[in-house]
Amino acid sequence: MEYLTKQDAGIVRKRRSEIIEKMIERIVKKSGIVKPETLIEESRISKSAEEKNLFEWDNDEAARKYRLAQATSFILASKFVCFLVESKKQPINVAHANQVQCKVRRYLPFKDQGFKDRREVLDDEESRKAIIERKKSVLRSWCDSVVDIEELLSLRNTILSAI
Repeated sequence: MEYLTKQDAGIVRKRRSEIIEKMIERIVKKSGIVKPETLIEESRISKSAEEKNLFEWDNDEAARKYRLAQATSFILASKFVCFLVESKKQPINVAHANQVQCKVRRYLPFKDQGFKDRREVLDDEESRKAIIERKKSVLRSWCDSVVDIEELLSLRNTILSAI
């Protein structure tokens, strides 16, 4: 038995993002615009297994995954709860939190175990490092996404030099 790297064996695995980008490019060339419905339909009728498998076609499983995504978005949407320090009564709009001294509780996703209180997660050194790396990755992605916007070049360069 001989072991080869995928490259040496001639096996090419495309990343999901590459498959999606090619599909979107094809759709835009055809119709000038891409809509979620169009992307789903292109995947459904595609003869390519890679393209067809982008979506869950089993309706029961798709519904379950959709409800999980909804539940996650509900949790994330409620991640800021700000109470006045003096009164601890009424929650206030987080947009005004910088104008008022308040305690902010934020819940962070934690290793497939659900969501934990932000302070608890940040107090753990390993978790803190992982969060910092994730946030840096988000910043790098943002920098990549604005590479062609001249007005943001200075901000982009500052961020990249800081991380």
